[in-house]
Amino acid sequence: MDEETKNFLNLVGINIDNINEILIPREILLSDKKYEEIKYLKENPYCYLTGEKIDLDKTETYSLDHIIPLSRGGTRSIENMGLTIRCANQAKNSMLVVEFLELCKKVLIYNGYEVVK
Repeated sequence: MDEETKNFLNLVGINIDNINEILIPREILLSDKKYEEIKYLKENPYCYLTGEKIDLDKTETYSLDHIIPLSRGGTRSIENMGLTIRCANQAKNSMLVVEFLELCKKVLIYNGYEVVK
């Protein structure tokens, strides 16, 4: 495994100390933009849906969301993943982000809140 791959896996939190060789799917290779986003999120993790700060040491409180759900044609690539608090990911379920935000808006309006954007 080359040094660049080892550095990337370390950056995204994959421990390779006990791995002799690992096969990396082609889709895990990242664009420079996504690589920088992951690097930033590791240093400053937040939910991409709610903006809530995430403690990466509390793995039960967050998950990775398929931004475009697999059921809607999304891929398993890291480019299609967003870090979320677990309850936001569960609430979004198989919706697109725009659909989820529209649903949130309807719930707020129904419950007497004014929604301004």
